[in-house]
Amino acid sequence: MINKKKSVELDILARGLAHELRNPLASIKTLAQVALKRSDSKDTEIYLYKIISEVERMNNLIEMFFSLSHGIEASTSTHINISETIEKICYLLAPLMEEGGIIFKIDKTGLKKDFFDLNVDIFYTVVVNLLTNAMEAVGRNNNGYIEFVIYEQNNKLIMEVTDNGPGIPKELEEKIYQPFFTTKSTGKGLGLSLVKARLEQIGGHITHINIPEGGCRFVVSFPIEKNKNNNK
Repeated sequence: MINKKKSVELDILARGLAHELRNPLASIKTLAQVALKRSDSKDTEIYLYKIISEVERMNNLIEMFFSLSHGIEASTSTHINISETIEKICYLLAPLMEEGGIIFKIDKTGLKKDFFDLNVDIFYTVVVNLLTNAMEAVGRNNNGYIEFVIYEQNNKLIMEVTDNGPGIPKELEEKIYQPFFTTKSTGKGLGLSLVKARLEQIGGHITHINIPEGGCRFVVSFPIEKNKNNNK
């Protein structure tokens, strides 16, 4: 649980981030929309749409900080194509993985269908933060490896993110989900704590195991609603 001191610190951080980020984000979105209207290049339009989409996602992340510090109820579920959502996330992270020389593998063969009813904002937050955490763990040593596996089990999506980084020292395993705890010089210690808190809002769960040959695997249980529409 987040103790009172950390809760206050997180609330201050959330309010500060909201104040500092919302104005420039609004400017970026406005400029991208103006450029979009003036563009006559399809390739440029695709990039501009992605910029606008990511700005909107950043605004949602700002709200998530308030959710983490105040326990705001999670938003409702959405009927989404899970494969397309995963591909979008991986497309955005691909340049960072390529720059770091990371080999990335995705396994979606355990999915029985494409469409699910779930909280897309929380899903996005979980996947992005786990993959980012894995990228930071393997570093830029040109032999980094990350595997993302997703499958259905008992009306839940199970996601496994495995890396070949240094793993988690036993004495630190109980601390890694605490807000502001980090072993990285550039980390803020919010990624895993945010994932855990957001999952708890919807009855989800996260755990991890160290791989004997090196590295770590995070396993997430993500609740899905019974499809209200026709299965696809």
